Amino acid sequence: MATFRRSASVTLVPTTGDQPWLDVISGSVSLNETTQPYATATVEVAIPDMATIALMDPRTGPRITLTLSDFNERTQTLTERSFDLLVIARSVDHDAKSVTLQAVSDDQDLLNYSLVQNTTDTTNVASQHSVRQVVQNVLTRVNGATLQPGSADADFTTLTALTNYVTNGNFEDSTTSGWAGGNANLTQSTVWARSGTHSLSIGPNSTSSGDSYASAAVTNFTAGNQYTISAWHHLPTPQNSSAAGSRPRSIVVVANGAVLTQSAQAPNSAGDTRLSVTFTLPINTTTLSIRLYNGGTSGSTITYWDQVLMTDGTGLETDGTPLQYFDGDTADTNLYEYAWQGTNGASPSTRVPVFDRPPESLTWSPGDSASDYLESILTAVGLRLYCDEQRRWWLADGTFQVPGLLRIATGYNLYAASDAIDSTATAIDGTPLFFEAAVVTYSWTNAAGNAETAYDAYALPGVTVTNTLRLTLQRAYPGPGAAQYMVTRNSGRGHSLNLTARQELSATPSMPVSVTLPNSDQQAGWISGISWDLSTNEMTVSTRGLIAYPAGSYGHAATNQTYASVSSTYAAYAN
Repeated sequence: MATFRRSASVTLVPTTGDQPWLDVISGSVSLNETTQPYATATVEVAIPDMATIALMDPRTGPRITLTLSDFNERTQTLTERSFDLLVIARSVDHDAKSVTLQAVSDDQDLLNYSLVQNTTDTTNVASQHSVRQVVQNVLTRVNGATLQPGSADADFTTLTALTNYVTNGNFEDSTTSGWAGGNANLTQSTVWARSGTHSLSIGPNSTSSGDSYASAAVTNFTAGNQYTISAWHHLPTPQNSSAAGSRPRSIVVVANGAVLTQSAQAPNSAGDTRLSVTFTLPINTTTLSIRLYNGGTSGSTITYWDQVLMTDGTGLETDGTPLQYFDGDTADTNLYEYAWQGTNGASPSTRVPVFDRPPESLTWSPGDSASDYLESILTAVGLRLYCDEQRRWWLADGTFQVPGLLRIATGYNLYAASDAIDSTATAIDGTPLFFEAAVVTYSWTNAAGNAETAYDAYALPGVTVTNTLRLTLQRAYPGPGAAQYMVTRNSGRGHSLNLTARQELSATPSMPVSVTLPNSDQQAGWISGISWDLSTNEMTVSTRGLIAYPAGSYGHAATNQTYASVSSTYAAYAN
């Protein structure tokens, strides 16, 4: 039987200068996947000189390096595990001649950092298609850290409802309905199309006037509001000299019978160009129309237009990219549903989010900590951020697993065990530790200054709900997902094992664990938390997601045996 010599050492690492060694009296160091910070330590050391005590001042940012050591006398091998932690508190006991230090992992930085400015921060809206990038942006801002490589990520596209006020903008469902020619012949054409098979062709029919265009009246508008009109223009060959001035090949906005504004001109060369113009209607506006210009006289090149879109606002998606054309014929997606408000191809159309996730859900408000800001985003998409004891930052999803396996068994390394099932257990703040359902309430103020409330609820299917987690967040609704993540992550925590065993330095939260207790089936699950006692050289392990493997089950099969390796039937499978 192997004999181990175990020890713990602590070195103080001030921001500058020498790094004194400290004489450890007692203490513990813990890792827990359910808490922030992930790593915590309480260490009592013999009182050093006053100069060293001064270096322990947590306001100056000192750190400690705590090293646990196992020396196997039989194999003459040394195993060590180091914890690089930030000191957040120190207490001097002059009577006991000792100093107690409290230290944590760097995810404390997320709790310490708050947005201190007079305006909200919306910079992460541009990174909404990658939560990993949003997290990296925050870390860069908080402490300059870099996420460890990994594939855990999620899309966090924010959503807005919109109306396309143009009744026939793609020219697919009708001819030129809703459009009238000014010194021009209008045709539903198949010569070119940006999408579908049709577009609007504008052929000048006046030999004297180059003011040739297609015009559509807009009736559903609000004076004083901002709008954007965009469209694709196609020119097969350059126009002749009759297409002169600023209007040929442009979008012109006419309000109360007069030109209000216009877009830039498409180049007078063969090709396709998307044009756009953003404007605010005067408060006295009573009539509004859109003109798509050819701008030449009879005999000038015919121009083609397609995907004519008019929406509220700047014409940009929530991520800052140009808004793409839509109408009631646009195919529904996992984010939006599209519909005509009336007759197909002859009425405005709508884009309605499948679920709520307003742009405000990525807005960082003054005074909010980095931890609070990221929490609602990460839980909505089922991700977890933590910093390990070596200052490495990890983004983990539901498949995350630390390599290895911790075996704990009676007669092998187990000293004590408690097997508890308590459906009414609560945390210190009264939050249930076991629940089959969750309801998260979000409250926030939207961009228009209006108070909003949204709910995210989830219950485990097929069970009778006896405990519900209720959580209220002063954050914009990030879309559904947080409640389900909380419930599924919590699944199995009504049954937990608390184990005291011989110190094992490789044990880590999110690592598989196999437990064998007297008078009990073998159980397997995951390490949720672990704490090493610096005085007794023992560790305490808490678990989650336990599954029992009765004798004779496949879970007792030999490690190297697979179904494929059994030559006959499952009856031959040794377990």
